[in-house]
Amino acid sequence: MISAMEKKQADAGNKGKIAEFRAKVEDELNNICLDILQLLDEKLLPAASAVEAKVFYQKMKGDYLRYLAEIASGDKKKDVATRCGDAYAEAQESAASLSTTSALRLGLALNQSVRHPRPPRASPPRARAAPRRER
Repeated sequence: MISAMEKKQADAGNKGKIAEFRAKVEDELNNICLDILQLLDEKLLPAASAVEAKVFYQKMKGDYLRYLAEIASGDKKKDVATRCGDAYAEAQESAASLSTTSALRLGLALNQSVRHPRPPRASPPRARAAPRRER
């Protein structure tokens, strides 16, 4: 959303305001994600005894690390992305005992796949209309 605003307002002279807004939103998102990750690591994951709870919290950890990776850059992005992959891998390992049709296991697979977006496919060439014949 902010990227769209940046593109739209680039010529309107609002670039500084949008950059300031982006920084504020990213800072708030970063703080919220770190708070949730701390809660997961210190309270929720250690207390999770049921497989479903453990998988849910590990998936959640991967999700919030993915959100952080989306706004990070450079070495920090690589580090957070690695931690995200590790969290999803732990969740997959824990989910192995769940049914393959478990909503939790399927949700984990879906969220994990979002972490690795595929490059867009090349559009097939458009068919040209056949020239009209004169009668």
